[in-house]
Amino acid sequence: METSWATEDELRPRIDAEYYGRAFVEAESRLTAHNKTLPFRKLWHKANRIYIGIAGFDSVEDPSQYTPYLRPVDISDNGWINYEQLAWCKKEWLVNHEKNGCAIPGDLIIEVKGYTRKVALVSTEILKRCIVSGSSYRIQLKPEYDSHFVFCYLLSPTGQTLKRRLVSNTGISYIDPDSFKSYEIPIPSDRIQRAIGHKVRAAEQQQATGTAKVRDAICRIKQFFGSADYSGLKPNTDGKCDYFSGFVSSADLGLFLGAQFFAPKREQAVALVTATGVGQRLGSHGRRVRAKGRRTAARLHVDPANVLGGDGYWSSGGSDDGGDVVLARPGHALFLRMRPYLNKTTINDTEQVVSGSPEFLVYEFDGTDAYYATLCLRQPWALAQVAEIATGDRPRVDGEFIDEIVVPWPDEVVRQDIGQLYQSSFALRRRADRLVEQAITDVENLIDGTLDEAACLAEGRRLAEEFGLEVP
Repeated sequence: METSWATEDELRPRIDAEYYGRAFVEAESRLTAHNKTLPFRKLWHKANRIYIGIAGFDSVEDPSQYTPYLRPVDISDNGWINYEQLAWCKKEWLVNHEKNGCAIPGDLIIEVKGYTRKVALVSTEILKRCIVSGSSYRIQLKPEYDSHFVFCYLLSPTGQTLKRRLVSNTGISYIDPDSFKSYEIPIPSDRIQRAIGHKVRAAEQQQATGTAKVRDAICRIKQFFGSADYSGLKPNTDGKCDYFSGFVSSADLGLFLGAQFFAPKREQAVALVTATGVGQRLGSHGRRVRAKGRRTAARLHVDPANVLGGDGYWSSGGSDDGGDVVLARPGHALFLRMRPYLNKTTINDTEQVVSGSPEFLVYEFDGTDAYYATLCLRQPWALAQVAEIATGDRPRVDGEFIDEIVVPWPDEVVRQDIGQLYQSSFALRRRADRLVEQAITDVENLIDGTLDEAACLAEGRRLAEEFGLEVP
């Protein structure tokens, strides 16, 4: 255990020794050495936290009986809210919590219970009557303070360290209201706040455009099916199989792969794709790659936990334990074969070799066909063809079953257009992440007194011109 001494001047009315840990005291000294600071309470005109907290329901049979529910788990480490995959909570909660508990555009969402790291800014994409989990505060800042700048500070290493300093409770970590109000925020000039905040505003536009491109690509794939309804093909959210819901005659079983291969839901999905007139086996166009290695910090790593279930975008992360991994070259598709997480299928969109969980099967396709195929493998009619075939105590899908998935395979021009849409969605969101990282670096330089203000303002003006923002 690391120990250090606190001076009499450093002591506060706190009885927990961890509050005076060296990292916390040093972070506070760095923050106040070059900057004017204000207690967080001075920055907001309204703050609410409703004292409820449930896991929420990821799927419900009748959404009209529920209302959207925003949890910390729905926020990425970079502060993006996955608006299309929000959970649900009981509609009756609106009776007591609609006035103070629902998110509105412009809210700053700050996690104060549990992990206490997540931060987000609510955009106009937020669903109406969306209750914010009791694990977070929702805050509206005074107009003289730039919420995008404050967002960057809350995500910065210094901001995170000093926020973690306020955590109490030996069970579930929690930041009490009085400590939260006293949390110090650096306050540079309005122009610097706006210039740094513009990086996040630009990132928001890139993120929104990237998400829209995925929607467009999926809509184009849906056109192959006309008016066919395949909503019932979505794999069961609880991971259970239902291939005993019907019987397969002996004549239909054939000699291939066992009864699960002829499960009613799988047969329905194959028939649906075949009816498009362009259905073909995935294995006719993709090749499984058997590249294995060991995890190293030098490579980006695709961990299933860091892949968005909604569209497959991923961020590098996971434990660097030197364990077994699969290796994927640029453009290789990674199909997650473990049920019920089949929707974690993604692609290596970078220009370097990445490692991935050994639960991924790696596929190689020609050119942008890799993006087209990856997006197809994420659709309900594709997942339904393998969800019930997974076997074992920890159900997995073998590679030969993936080869047998039937997908629409139109002419090259159509595949290329759809693949390029999906590819560009990754590029846009990569830039969004870089912009946020640059803004956080600016905040850290500001804290250290090393920020090149002239360069910061020049970059802010350039972004303002590119993205139609107010000139700082």
